[in-house]
Amino acid sequence: MFKWLIILFSLCLCQWAIAQAPAADVRDPTTPLGHRASVNLVTGSSAMELHSVLISTRRRLAIINGTTVREGEEIPGSNGITVRHILPQKVVLQQDEKIWALTLSPTIVKKH
Repeated sequence: MFKWLIILFSLCLCQWAIAQAPAADVRDPTTPLGHRASVNLVTGSSAMELHSVLISTRRRLAIINGTTVREGEEIPGSNGITVRHILPQKVVLQQDEKIWALTLSPTIVKKH
């Protein structure tokens, strides 16, 4: 009986320790090692981060701020920022009359 109480106490202690660990220290396992996303200030305090680009014969996709978008789509929660072009190493964005590009870090570009 005493042995089971020690095991139960140990499990509870482990769960408490896991709950106390800060979530910010956890790295996304799908992110390539050494990846540093480009950060460009857009409007006010919001920032756009280009995480990856996928170009194939059928589609062009970009992951910006964790959201997958296509050419012509508006980035959700961005106050009207739309994706104009998706290129192999950069994405061209537009908000009203302002046009700018987000670029991938050259260390993470993979070509097949």
